[in-house]
Amino acid sequence: MKKMWTLLKKDLWTSFTDKTIVLMLFTPVMLGIIFRIVTYDTWMILLTMSLFNLVLAPLCNFPLLITEEKDRGTLPLLFRSKVTVGQFTASKAAASLLTGECMSAVVFFIAGADPALLPQYLLINLVCMASFLPYGFLTALYARDQNSVNVYSTLSVILAFVIPVFSYWNLAFGSIAVFIPTSFMGTVLSQVNPVEGFLDSSPVWSLAVCVIWFAAGLAILCAVRKKRAFFPVSAGQIK
Repeated sequence: MKKMWTLLKKDLWTSFTDKTIVLMLFTPVMLGIIFRIVTYDTWMILLTMSLFNLVLAPLCNFPLLITEEKDRGTLPLLFRSKVTVGQFTASKAAASLLTGECMSAVVFFIAGADPALLPQYLLINLVCMASFLPYGFLTALYARDQNSVNVYSTLSVILAFVIPVFSYWNLAFGSIAVFIPTSFMGTVLSQVNPVEGFLDSSPVWSLAVCVIWFAAGLAILCAVRKKRAFFPVSAGQIK
């Protein structure tokens, strides 16, 4: 437990000091402020910036934390210090979720939403972000450096963010969006401003979608693990 706490503190520090991660972390907040100046539409700010933050945390920030260790060449040292792959991954996942939740709360208050919705909003954010973690980890496995992460994660970010947002204007996108975890945010958005037919799925269905995505991601990682070690280092194959 002490080792995990040490790793988590280090990863939280990295999240607020690494330039690339800081840029990704604060982009939804900065855009939220701009949107707030331009429009007072709470619903639209939550739709765009909350979903943007929700996908960036697991699909960009999480793999960026992992590849940052690759860039610095600290992986062999960590594993020789008896840090397991599980501890290494869990620490970075937890740091990504915690910082993602913090930014979600900031966006929520920038949007001017009803504070009574905050607990439900943060819980849904957490569930959605967690469902994407396996895919962020998969990106980190194949990315050589942080620039590679930004390239590889583009498609997944577009899938998870653009389709639900554009479903507001296009019914075809809406029919796809209900099968993506980010559609769970419709549960909160409908309480801010009900829009008939927009992300119109029950909380049970949305939760089931999140669970299925998470399980499918784990299955993919298990298949990858059978073919290669997650983090090969000079001292041997780290599993």
